[in-house]
Amino acid sequence: MKLFNEAVVATTSDADAAAAANDNCDECQPGMGGFCGTDDQCHPYTCESFYEFGRQNYTRYDDDAPPLECQDIPITQPGRDDDVFYPSVSFRCRSLVPIPVSMGFNRRCQAITPTSNFTCYELNENTNFQPFLAKVGASEIECTNAEYDETGWPKFTYGTTIENRGVEGSSNINLVLGFNAT
Repeated sequence: MKLFNEAVVATTSDADAAAAANDNCDECQPGMGGFCGTDDQCHPYTCESFYEFGRQNYTRYDDDAPPLECQDIPITQPGRDDDVFYPSVSFRCRSLVPIPVSMGFNRRCQAITPTSNFTCYELNENTNFQPFLAKVGASEIECTNAEYDETGWPKFTYGTTIENRGVEGSSNINLVLGFNAT
């Protein structure tokens, strides 16, 4: 039986998803880039932290787990990449119309065992945001969807997506807020 677990993680996230399983982390506030770990401590949302302290049903981490191996990769293309569909940061309207200006991830971390594959994506420390910011500057995004309160939008949003693909095609996807939109 082969399990495939993939967590797509930017260096930011919301504590809501992890705090639902563990209510003892008062310092992990939603929108502040941390999560409440299995050790009842607040951790930054990095691949390394999530692998070791995230919920085991996503990470399959235990005392015998292999080390997480990370490498820089060419930046992924949100919405067009077979590996990672989700962006690390977007400049967008609340309604997602028009299409956001988005940036992918440039670092992949993995831990592979005979029964699972934990894969995590994040931004490396030396990420160059200038090409993304140039696209934002050239964009003419106007937020006018009457169905949503678009006051103050467009904004930058920082999200975390955790995707858990299980046996026989079952999957679970959690989309959580990263840092508060700016």
